[in-house]
Amino acid sequence: MTFAVAPAVIPVFFYAVYLPFIAPITGGAPYFTVYEFLSVYLLHYSISLAYILSYPAIEAVSPTLAISLLVGKAGADGLEYDDILLTFGDDFLLKPRIQDLLDAGLAEKTGNYISITNRGKRLAWCFIQIRRLLGLPAGKG
Repeated sequence: MTFAVAPAVIPVFFYAVYLPFIAPITGGAPYFTVYEFLSVYLLHYSISLAYILSYPAIEAVSPTLAISLLVGKAGADGLEYDDILLTFGDDFLLKPRIQDLLDAGLAEKTGNYISITNRGKRLAWCFIQIRRLLGLPAGKG
């Protein structure tokens, strides 16, 4: 989590090392106000979080998201487990992804059916909004 550590270290260096020791020697003064520092950090965190959230979905077709969309389209009743396997046909790739969804609490298995949880719906909504913002069609890569 470099994106979180770097912003925490920079002000410590600035206030603990630069201002008391280096600034008097170089004749420098603080270049940023507190408001400007906060603005930079807000921008940094916003861009970092947007990158972290969207990178897996943008880089390639995510099997986990494809399964989530398929199960989500099935509605409240869910989709039968075997139907998901038949749709994708790759047990090696598909079964671990389904297990990841179940382990993360994004989907739940009841009997032989898998349905999306509220947490899964919220995550899917985030990706749908990002794709909409980028002008990409829903469910196409």
